[in-house]
Amino acid sequence: MKYRFRQNSPYKNKDAKTVGHYLNEKFPDNNVTPTAVVELAKVSTSPLHEFFDWDDKTAAEKHRLHQARQLISALYVELDNGTQIRAYENVYIEMNDTNSYTAIGDIQNAPELYEQVIESALKELEYWKFKYEKYQSYFGRIFSEIDNVMAEGPGVSSGKGKEDQRSGRDVKESRNSTDRKDNGKNHNSGRQPSSRMQVQRKGKKSTRRQTSKESRENTRSP
Repeated sequence: MKYRFRQNSPYKNKDAKTVGHYLNEKFPDNNVTPTAVVELAKVSTSPLHEFFDWDDKTAAEKHRLHQARQLISALYVELDNGTQIRAYENVYIEMNDTNSYTAIGDIQNAPELYEQVIESALKELEYWKFKYEKYQSYFGRIFSEIDNVMAEGPGVSSGKGKEDQRSGRDVKESRNSTDRKDNGKNHNSGRQPSSRMQVQRKGKKSTRRQTSKESRENTRSP
């Protein structure tokens, strides 16, 4: 049996054989658990030992960074039509020479960032197909669609993504409007401004204004 690591993983394929055979030896029932793997890796002579950070300070920091990524990635915004999309995407910012989680509204209005997200999604589709290729009889039609999408490519320059870019403007405008409203509230209350990305439904604002007006009129009535 040949072992290899997933494409774009932080591991080198030359180590895949060692890791694969070691796990196969230690788990003859073929049921591997992360807890058991960590216990085996604690032994300094274990072939798994080098794959872990055993400095508690740096390991804790890495874990918190992982939690931060999970938190940012889990945040979604809801559009007026009820569609939910991720609030931030991880993209490479050339001017800063670093990766950053950037607001979806900014990404969908910047072709170079938009194309990065599409290319990343295509890689995920390619990996998903590779992961489940043994289930061809069940996912055959999906695999065919993935092949078609992969053949087309990102397609930003050909006019694809126009609707996404319009949605991006809607998200950005809604976010800016909400931020201004929140900042005004916090300024009046003496608190520090906070920034939230929430897409408000248009009907709610007019309803609140009408309700507030009726309340004032009822208060003035004898």
